[in-house]
Amino acid sequence: MRALALLVLTGTLAQSRFVPAHLLTGYPPPRQPPDVVGGGQPALEVTVNDDGTVGAVSTLRDSPPFTELMRAAVATWHFDPASEGDQRLRSRVLVAAVFRAPVLSAGPAPFFPRRDPDPPCSEVPYPIEIVEPPYPVTSLAAEVVLVEMDVEADGRVADSQLVEGNEPFAELALAAARRWRFEPACRQGRPVGAVAYVAFGFRPPFVAPKR
Repeated sequence: MRALALLVLTGTLAQSRFVPAHLLTGYPPPRQPPDVVGGGQPALEVTVNDDGTVGAVSTLRDSPPFTELMRAAVATWHFDPASEGDQRLRSRVLVAAVFRAPVLSAGPAPFFPRRDPDPPCSEVPYPIEIVEPPYPVTSLAAEVVLVEMDVEADGRVADSQLVEGNEPFAELALAAARRWRFEPACRQGRPVGAVAYVAFGFRPPFVAPKR
């Protein structure tokens, strides 16, 4: 009898497990503004409705003009909504980006300040250590790569998967993504695993004209 009760409880817990929203269709911005010399690192908190459409989009870190590029792209995305058991839920997802300055090497990791105000526990993870991929030496093209990250409850990235992008940029972006660290997401006051989306923008290195 005890074994049967334990089996029923285990099955109930498995059925009610929270599953975060996952992107079904969506593309990053097609390119970076050619007249912008530097890079940028915007971060957005995207509300995903229980039908998978995008609702409100809040700016966690503003980095003009890249923030508006990301907001315009995210507005067209569609998700498999979060769920718990058989119930579809409204949830929030982190969408961040690292748009490289037009230089060849990656250089030191860009500073990504903590969110302000810093809540004691948030539904979305937030990057605290980021790695910027280098520009591939075999290319002269511009590219934006979109990556899905599986963020563990301790803030580490368990895995990264390519959503959109071409080689040789895609592999560099995936390798960089696996080295990111996050403030973990929380649910019911406890750290939990989450899914985050990051766009990596590449531009050909700028070469000053010879005099």
